Amino acid sequence: MKYLKIAGLVWGLINLPIGYFLAFTLGSRDFLSGVTFFGALFILPFPITVLALWSPKLAGRALLGCVPVSFAGLLAAVIPEGEFSLGQWAKIILAALLYGLPHICFGVGYILAAYRAERQTIVPIT
Repeated sequence: MKYLKIAGLVWGLINLPIGYFLAFTLGSRDFLSGVTFFGALFILPFPITVLALWSPKLAGRALLGCVPVSFAGLLAAVIPEGEFSLGQWAKIILAALLYGLPHICFGVGYILAAYRAERQTIVPIT
């Protein structure tokens, strides 16, 4: 559990400058959808991983919640552009999943670690 929390903090710290630099290349579409996309994918993970030090289950759920929010922001920025072919939609969905993959991994990891810690602290009555 300790190593998962440390890895999450490092990932959150690395994620901030990556989001900062990607905001200039990917965020030229719409302001609200860009803030939603970059906030959920790059800004929120660090405070959430800090929260995982005290409440890993809540942090895991928050990280998992960031994925659909960022996907909605991405779609809000892309849909007004016009019609897309099936291949372009596949690229959009693949990019969203690749950006959201660390969120899913750390979110599930935090939740599983919290359940494991809860199970170890319960003392059976004999």
